[in-house]
Amino acid sequence: MYFLWQNKPAAVLGKSGDWIPKVKIPSMLEEIHIFQNPGEARYIQRTKYSKKGVSVLGEKAFKEKTHIKKLPVFREVSTALQESDSSERMYTYVEYLESLCEADVGCKNRIIFPAANQEQTTGTPFMREVLNLLNALGDYLAALDSKETRLREEIRQLDLLNSDRLHQVELYELTEEECTGFVWTLHEAQIERRRRKNELLSLLFSKEALKQVDLDAVKQAVGQIEALENQVYRCRVLTENDPFVQSHAYVSRKED
Repeated sequence: MYFLWQNKPAAVLGKSGDWIPKVKIPSMLEEIHIFQNPGEARYIQRTKYSKKGVSVLGEKAFKEKTHIKKLPVFREVSTALQESDSSERMYTYVEYLESLCEADVGCKNRIIFPAANQEQTTGTPFMREVLNLLNALGDYLAALDSKETRLREEIRQLDLLNSDRLHQVELYELTEEECTGFVWTLHEAQIERRRRKNELLSLLFSKEALKQVDLDAVKQAVGQIEALENQVYRCRVLTENDPFVQSHAYVSRKED
């Protein structure tokens, strides 16, 4: 909870907009205006009490100023006050920010400068390097499962082939020439199997290292970088009456 405090004479702001004298505070706790956050209190302080001597207090500072232990119970500002004329109404902090960012720039008009000088600001060598890296990573992540399945199947086929070769030795007497050919064939099959096995292990190691990487997040990053080529600037103060705006910008109408 936050409060608006007047130093001279010492008083706290009441819900009605009047100042409650320090001596009356203990008996008028229900009448004290309480703010939910400091931004909301500072807005009222700046817009209604421009003179020095009014400050925003938190709970601890309020207790020290008033020398009371019991704090008032927070209740929303009355409906009548909320629905009063906008010039007198107590704005929330969100409404205050909205007023700063929107209400002061030509009502519902939005002056927008479209993207320009793109050849100098986008598609740079570094941006292309980042995009290539992300695209390659995205392609790799998308193909991991199918690559793992393929390697496991190739290893299985090689194991079956070696099993056939061993049964060949068991069931048939081989000549010296056939024995030489058999050993050579078995040697080549084992080399091929080890190559596939190492490739599979490398893939599994990479999957473990990249398990925190989200493919959807990679795609989103690629889209965000590509979207930089179409970025626009929304004016904060300029209106459609400005000569430069009339020549270079366009106005976006916001629906009621």
